Order: sequence, then C-alpha cells, then structure tokens
Amino acid sequence: MRHSQIKLLAISLFLIVSVFKVGHSFADDKFESIRVYIQAWLSEADTNKLIISSSYLKETIIDNWDKQRDQYQIVSVRKPDDYNNAGHIPNAINIYWIDIVNDESLAQLDTTKTLIIYCYYGHGSMISYTILSLLGYRCYSLDFGMMDWNLDALVKEPWDQEADYEVEITANKHEETYLPPIIASEQGDAKSIIKEMAIKYFSREGSPVIISSDVKAIVDDWEHKKTEYQIVSVGTKKDYEKGHIPNSINIPWTEIAEIENLKKLDPYKTIIVYSDNGQTGQFATTVLNLLGYKAVDMKFGMMDWNKAYIDKFKLWDGFSDYRVERSSEHER
Repeated sequence: MRHSQIKLLAISLFLIVSVFKVGHSFADDKFESIRVYIQAWLSEADTNKLIISSSYLKETIIDNWDKQRDQYQIVSVRKPDDYNNAGHIPNAINIYWIDIVNDESLAQLDTTKTLIIYCYYGHGSMISYTILSLLGYRCYSLDFGMMDWNLDALVKEPWDQEADYEVEITANKHEETYLPPIIASEQGDAKSIIKEMAIKYFSREGSPVIISSDVKAIVDDWEHKKTEYQIVSVGTKKDYEKGHIPNSINIPWTEIAEIENLKKLDPYKTIIVYSDNGQTGQFATTVLNLLGYKAVDMKFGMMDWNKAYIDKFKLWDGFSDYRVERSSEHER
C-alpha cells in the first residue's frame, strides 16, 4: 500500500472515530433533544419564578379565594392520608408526587390556571414543579411546604435549625470529562421523553433526598467513597467561594444542563446535589434524573450543613399557624 493511501486511510479512520465520539458524547438524539429543551427553559429561569411564600399564598390568594380561584389551582403532593387526616391548605386538591405525571393525575390539573404546589418541606413539590413546568404548566412551589404553613399538620419532624459542619473555602476543579447517559426511548418529542424519564425516575428505589449526616459520613471517608459519589453545589459562584461542602464542585443550577457542565458529571456515580436551602438543589437534581443521571438532593441544603454560610433570608425562620382543612371535599 502506498504512503498516500495509508495516510488517506488513517485520516478516514480518524474522522470516523471523531464523528463517533462527538455523536456519542453529546449528539445522542434523545439526550440532546431534552437537554436543549431544558437548557432553553433554564435560560429564562429565575428563583422568583419558582417559589411562592406562605404569607403571600395566604394573604393574597387564600384570603381572596373567590376572586383568585379562576387564576390558581392549589395542589398538595403529600401522601393522601396526610392530606385527609393531618390537614391541607384550603381549596387544595391532592395528587401524590410520585403519581404527578400519570395521565389521570394530569387530567386533574387545569392548564388555564397557575398551579401552586406544596409538600412537606419543599422537595416533593419542587420535583413536581420541575417536571410540570417542563411539560408546559405554569407553576410555583411553596417555600418550605407545610413546614412553613402549619407545623401541627406537617406530620414529619421540622428542620432542627442545627447545622455547623466544617466547610471548605478552596475551589475544587474536576479535570476529567465523561460521556452522558444514553436515553433509550421510543418517544420523538422532548416533552414525551421528559414524561417517560419522569416515570422511570419515580419507579426507582430509594429516596430522592439524602440527609446531611449521611453526606458528612461520605465526606469523612472520601478516599473510599469518591469512586461512588460526586458532590455538586448548585448555588452561585459567590456562595460557593464563601464556603462549601468539602470535595464539592460548583455548577450553578441555571447552568446544570449546559454541555460543558454535564461533561464534569460521571453517569456511573451517585451525584449528591445541594443548594442553599434544598429547593433549587431539588430542581437541579430532578433535571439530572430526567437526563438519565442518578442524583439525590441534600435535604434542606447548606442550611442543614452550616447555616452561617447562607444568606439569612434563605433560612427557614420558623412556622406559621395558618388554617388547614381536614376534609377532602371542596370545590375545585
């Protein structure tokens, strides 16, 4: 074989391998379809568009329900028993969060109204918020959930307001890059793939959150645990530089679906995500699971790791004592 032929063959092989690598890395049709769709949504995201306070919900919407009922639908995503027996926010319907994308559940949601979703602490509602928003619904998640509405109706233990684990100041940089998960789906459009991935996410075993003491145990045994876990702060760069969980890298939640950031994430590890108080962390966690990663959100976020390192206005400052209903019968 002549030298020119060998050279041509080598170049051809290089191009074939290069196309394969690029195609497999971030041009997989299904993965890229929903990644681009999610990133377009994130490009206009704002924390003020995600969360509604309990005081605003009570004073502006609930107390004026006769005038507001045509604009809003309130959705409890807690367990049905807790909705019925412990009490729920007045005028709320109930759809358990793991059933939120079932066809019969979606049929209960009014597409002409803004949904106000709440759970126990804000995690389940933010999972629901993320998926429903990406499916085209207008939503808000209630800040801190029932914990901030009525503690007697919470059923679970509230945040204990204790948090003083050690933080790290030095930034961690991740030099390795990874290929993304491969999404196997027969669906063609982004919304249908997202719905299918949400159903798969809900069918997994285990909790969508991890408590800070378990994260602390992982951090303390990092030399052994780093082969199983990655830790990702999804707060701002400024917040990360002020102090972060040891061994964590920083990817702001609004940038979680960008190609260069996803290359930092190992799809074979469990990704522990955390934010300031857990809610935008849950958003980012849900996005990653929709993209095929295995991610869990740290319950209550940095607020439960070391509360001195987050802004005071992001801390839960105690519960209210707003009225709840204990009958599931009401006008929708």
